Amino acid sequence: MHIVDKLWVDNHLDTLLSAIKRGDILIYPTDTIYGIGCDAFNTTSIETLRALKQRPDKPFSIIAPSKKWVDEHFFVPQEALDMLPGPITLILEPKDTAMFSPAINPNGNSIGVRIPDHWFSEIIQKTGIPFITTSVNLSDNPHMTSLDDIPASFQKSVTFCVYESPINGVSSKKFDFTNC
Repeated sequence: MHIVDKLWVDNHLDTLLSAIKRGDILIYPTDTIYGIGCDAFNTTSIETLRALKQRPDKPFSIIAPSKKWVDEHFFVPQEALDMLPGPITLILEPKDTAMFSPAINPNGNSIGVRIPDHWFSEIIQKTGIPFITTSVNLSDNPHMTSLDDIPASFQKSVTFCVYESPINGVSSKKFDFTNC
């Protein structure tokens, strides 16, 4: 695992974008807590992430590349779109469930959708693809606030950890729009 900062990302953006598109697993900052994720279309990477987190069936959320992308791919009311970006997760139904890996939500079709109010979202926007986002921890354990909190078992599977400083936030607030 390579620990990098925003300056490194700025200077090696193509390397990071290639890693994302290749399906590599990354740790990254958001506007709430540190997240861990991968290309949300890469089922193999998502299943690797599930095994790392010891989370066999709880759904994952995604960081969407843009509000326009959310509107194109989900049934979403305008008032929900207006909430983005920010420290929230919108629970939405996709317009085409076949486009998404069933590994995102093994027990249903709804998907949590985020656009964090953070510079890392711009990286996802540049890829044009959705990115899995979940807390950096083993399932049901406290989430990462600093480098010391990364489970040792993650280190061989994570390519990059984009680290800023300790983040002592709380998970995003969820808003369910599946019955609208």
